[in-house]
Amino acid sequence: MSDWKKFYRENKWAPSRLLVEKFGIKKHDIDNWIRKPEVRLILNRQKWKPSKGQSPEDTSDTLQAAWKYYILEERGWSLENEDIVKKLLGLRTPPSPFSFLTESKYLSKLEGYDKWRRQGFTRVAYAIYNIYPGKKFCDERHIIPELFFQTHTKNSTRQDIVRVTEHIYLWFFQKLHTDSPEVVNGAKEEFIAMHKENNFLNQKFLQEYGISANHFAKHSYKSVIKQLAYNFRRDLGLLDEQETQNWNKDKYIRQNPERDFEKCNYCTVTTVDLHHLLSRKERPDLAFNKENVVPLCTAAHTEITRNRLSDGMKILYKTAEVDWICAPSGEKIAAFDDVMHKIHEVVYGDMYVKDDLN
Repeated sequence: MSDWKKFYRENKWAPSRLLVEKFGIKKHDIDNWIRKPEVRLILNRQKWKPSKGQSPEDTSDTLQAAWKYYILEERGWSLENEDIVKKLLGLRTPPSPFSFLTESKYLSKLEGYDKWRRQGFTRVAYAIYNIYPGKKFCDERHIIPELFFQTHTKNSTRQDIVRVTEHIYLWFFQKLHTDSPEVVNGAKEEFIAMHKENNFLNQKFLQEYGISANHFAKHSYKSVIKQLAYNFRRDLGLLDEQETQNWNKDKYIRQNPERDFEKCNYCTVTTVDLHHLLSRKERPDLAFNKENVVPLCTAAHTEITRNRLSDGMKILYKTAEVDWICAPSGEKIAAFDDVMHKIHEVVYGDMYVKDDLN
């Protein structure tokens, strides 16, 4: 009987159901013991019992102690093991009696949780990165939120997946211990030379470190590897002259992996064309200008390119072209916001859903 009491004194955060399951005792025995004044004083359940009324500071302390126990004792993992990164990345929502570890009613009290969830990252990822083992450990092991399974599965663009693939390749496949340009460039050269070889950075390895089968169902493994090889060639200045001059949609997308080309820049439609704000015919020198190309829904793109704009709308568009030329770098695309929204209103009428331009 004394074993469970010792355990409770050492793990004041523990819910009663954990002691019931672990030691096979009755809940009323626990309740009777907790009622004793001297026991209440030692256990200090006001601080350590997870509850809605618990302060953010006490919630943080409670969850940190509980997560540490769950990972080190319940799962039996050591943070020093070579495979600890894969184990943490593959961790699922803890089952009862540890399910409280990922309950939003507790996590939402902690700093940054709501923003974290809005970004699409998982609750387990939040706990690993912000509670235990924590940010310092994750940074040292190159664990980033995007690596956790199911993160961004629905909203991930190909650029997102390529970026994560690059991270996995450099830090887990190559096992780099430095980010010096010489070492990183050497790893990029090896990728360029070897990426078409069988079993080089295969899907199984990528999935062990966070890219799920659902990601590859949306964007094929081959297309991701091909784009990453292109990115590395660009980084190393190995693109040939034709690749750098002739307009090509896929080429432009590869050159701008940080941009989202999955949705119209002005509405919520996801069937898009790449539109040159200043036409390639009139300004071929701006064909690959980063601020001259936007993803535009097919309906609005057709309205512009097939000369269907009204005379008044054409004047607004010409004015936007002048404003684009005069606008400073970083603000040029915004010069077209007004006319583009008006074009969308013409195309869609009352059905137009304006995108949030942040």
